[in-house]
Amino acid sequence: MGVVAARVAEVIVDRLDGERERASGYLIRTGVVLTVQHVLAGARRVCVRFNADQSDERTEPAQVLWADEGCDVAVLGVPDGHNVAPVPLGRIDDADGHTQCQAVGFPAFKLRPYPAGGSYRDSHNAFGHIAPLSNRREGTLELVVSAPPEPDSDSPWSPWAGMSGAAVWVGDHIVGMISRHHPKDGLRMLAVVRTDAWAARLSAPDRLAPLERLLGTRLEPARLPRARAITEPSPRNAPILVGGGLTDRRDPPSREWRGGDEVTVNGHTYLLFDDDVANHVASDPPARVRQGRALRIAPVRGAESAYVWLRQTDRLHKAPGYGGTRQLGDLAREHETLTAGASDPGLPVAECFARDGSTETLAVTWPATSSGAACPTLRDCHGAVTGPLDTWRLGRLLTAMAGLCRTVAKLHARGLSHRALSLDALIRRDDGILQLRDLGLAVRSPRRGESVGAYQAPEQHLSRRGTSSPGLATDVHQIAATVYHLTTGRVPMAETPLPVTALAARTPPTLAEALDAALRAQPDARPTARELGAALAKARAELSGKGPR
Repeated sequence: MGVVAARVAEVIVDRLDGERERASGYLIRTGVVLTVQHVLAGARRVCVRFNADQSDERTEPAQVLWADEGCDVAVLGVPDGHNVAPVPLGRIDDADGHTQCQAVGFPAFKLRPYPAGGSYRDSHNAFGHIAPLSNRREGTLELVVSAPPEPDSDSPWSPWAGMSGAAVWVGDHIVGMISRHHPKDGLRMLAVVRTDAWAARLSAPDRLAPLERLLGTRLEPARLPRARAITEPSPRNAPILVGGGLTDRRDPPSREWRGGDEVTVNGHTYLLFDDDVANHVASDPPARVRQGRALRIAPVRGAESAYVWLRQTDRLHKAPGYGGTRQLGDLAREHETLTAGASDPGLPVAECFARDGSTETLAVTWPATSSGAACPTLRDCHGAVTGPLDTWRLGRLLTAMAGLCRTVAKLHARGLSHRALSLDALIRRDDGILQLRDLGLAVRSPRRGESVGAYQAPEQHLSRRGTSSPGLATDVHQIAATVYHLTTGRVPMAETPLPVTALAARTPPTLAEALDAALRAQPDARPTARELGAALAKARAELSGKGPR
C-alpha cells in the first residue's frame, strides 16, 4: 500500500488560550486518524483537513477517541466518508541498521502566501533513513532526513513545527510517528515514537486494549510484523465479500489474506490481525485455505466489537489429481457440528457461516479478557518452552487440562476427535478454562499423515506400521504430549518418549503415571479422555497437598 496522499491529514487544534496549532496525522482506517498526543494539550476544538485546495477537499470536526501522554499517541474519530483499507503497523529491529523510510506532513517551513493575501501550509514528503540505535534512553527512533530545510533565524519556532504526528513509513508499514525535533540534533534529525514501544510506555496497562481495538491490531512488539523497505509499494488486495458474491477483482483461488485486510461475511465485517494470518494449499481435497484471528468491526455506533477465528476455503477445480467426486464442505460440517451439539465452555461458538459457490467461510468466537484484549493461546502464555514449569504454573496447567479433557470427552461421546491439538489451538480464558480454537480435524475422516505438528501421535505418522488409525485415542496422546512438553520443557518422542521423571524428577507420581500411560505407542493401551482428566485433577490435588501422596 504505502502512503496515500488523500489520507494524509492536517490536524488543526484551536486551544483554550485562543491560539491555533497545526500538526499532522494519517487516516489509518475508516473514520480513524492517528496522530500524537502532545499537540492536543489544552485543545478546545480539533479539526482535520484532507486534500487541501483540491477538488475533493474536506475539513471535518474530530473527536478525541483515545490519547495517552506516556506513549504520545492519540486517535481521532472523524465522519466516515469513504471506506478505506486499514493500514498495517510494523516494527524496526535494532539489528536492521540503515533503513529507508518516508513521511508526509505539514511543517512550518512549507508556509506559502496566497496571491490574494493570506497564507497556507503545503505538504512535505520527507525521505530519509531510520537510525534504530539512536535515542535509546528516550525510547524513540531517529529519522535522518536526506534533504533538511534551511534554518530560519527570523522565527522562534523550529522549521519542523507542524510535522508532529506524521506517519513514518518503511515499505508499506507504519513504524511510528514523528514526535519532536530536538534543536541541538540539527535540522536533519527527528524523533519518532516507535510503534513497538507504545504498549510499554502507556500511562496505565489497562489502556492498551482500547487502543488495539481502535487500530485493529496487536501492539506487543512480538506481534508486530518486521517492516521491510521496498523499492515499489505493493498494492493491497481488495477486500472479499462473501455471502452475496465475491467482489475481489482477482480470480478467487489466487487471493491471499494479509494482516489489515477486511473480510465481509453476510454483512459482518472482520479486520484481520497480522500475527495469525496464514495461507496454504490443502491436498485432500485440493483447496486453498486462508485463516487468521480477526476483529469483528461493530456495524453501528454503540455496538461492541468482538474477536473471532476466521477461516475460508476455495476448491481448486483444476488441481492435479482432483476428479471432482468429493465436494468441499469441511467448514459447513464444522458449522453444523457446533450449532447442533450442546454448548460447552471449552468449545467455540459458531458466529457466522457463508457459502458462495466453491468458497466457504466460517467465523467462530475467540474469547476476550476482562480488559477487552483477545485471550492468549497457550503458546502466548508459555512462549518458547525451555524448562519445567514451577509449582504454581503447573497447578494452573493441570486444572485447565483436566477441564480440556472433559470438553474433549464430550466430543468423543459424539464420535468426534479433534486430532490437531497444539499450543496454538488452545486459548486460555480469563477464568482459566481452555477453549478449543476450532474443531481441528473432527469433521474429516482419519488418515495417516494428518496433523503434522509437534504433537503428532504415532498412528498419524505415514511410516507407522500396523492397523491402528487416528481416532479418539489420538486426542489423549496429544493432550498428554502438551502437558509433557510444558512440564519437562521437551516435546516427547512419538514412539518411545522418556519417562516424565527422567526430565522432571519432582513431577507428582500420579501425573507421571498418567502421562506415561497416555503416551503409549498403541492407541488401545491409552486411557480415555475422561480417565486422563481424572488423573490430572488428582495430580493437581497432590500438588496442592489436598490429596494422597
